[in-house]
Amino acid sequence: MLSGPRALASASEAAEYMLHEYLVRNDKAHRTANRWHGGGAEALGLPQRVSRRRFVAVLEGHVPGTNIRLGRVVGGEHQHRPGWDCTFSAPKSVSLEALLHDNRAVMRAHDASVRAALDWMEAEFLQTRSYEPETGRRPRVKAEGLVAATFRHVASRNNDPQLHTHAVIANMTRNAAGEWRSVEPTQLQRNRRLIGAWYRNDLARRLGEKAGSMSRFMPFECARRVAGFQRSAQSARNAGANVRTVGTAAGARFACVSPISTRAACRASSTVSASSAP
Repeated sequence: MLSGPRALASASEAAEYMLHEYLVRNDKAHRTANRWHGGGAEALGLPQRVSRRRFVAVLEGHVPGTNIRLGRVVGGEHQHRPGWDCTFSAPKSVSLEALLHDNRAVMRAHDASVRAALDWMEAEFLQTRSYEPETGRRPRVKAEGLVAATFRHVASRNNDPQLHTHAVIANMTRNAAGEWRSVEPTQLQRNRRLIGAWYRNDLARRLGEKAGSMSRFMPFECARRVAGFQRSAQSARNAGANVRTVGTAAGARFACVSPISTRAACRASSTVSASSAP
């Protein structure tokens, strides 16, 4: 699913949250999972890895490699909307497969689907505004080049295993003449459900192609549910430091203590006992 686009309050607050999520701030694999993405980012020559300094500068409207700063000055103060957070969340069963089984193929499929959804968003819905001197109108027009920073996180606010990626859409793009302008977000907001559906369908396709590498997959419903995880287990919350969750659907069992911090110890055991067989 897709949450957002949600307007960011400030560049510094966004950087603090995106780059230093408390659940993974000591996990090198996830600290290095941040990426710039989009035609605009490529045109600016942004390096693949997202640094805090460059991230904050872009959100504040500074166009890298130029002396351009987007926005306006009001009462001696510079005003610029930083951007928007679009959060792509994998279905719970997919999150469990990726995180509890440490299935990197599922993680890569999620990452690839997020990138593909952003590419489609850029091609179909990214807009800016033009100016017509004769009428004074500022109509919406197609923009050329998305500037986005993606941040993969692995837990919900309830400390529940939840694979999701924050795609921060910077308020920075180009018009048809190649001039840097602010983004007009109306079409992004109006089509958020369609973008979310596009992500889910692409993820379903990728996981279907990788069904052989899953622990216990239902290929016909691969983007919605992993066989072996009961609904009650999927919705269980790990509110404390020592919470044990056991799922018994189809005889599969998994136990997890502090699933995020001790992921290596949270491997599912899919042994089917004779007593549980139908």
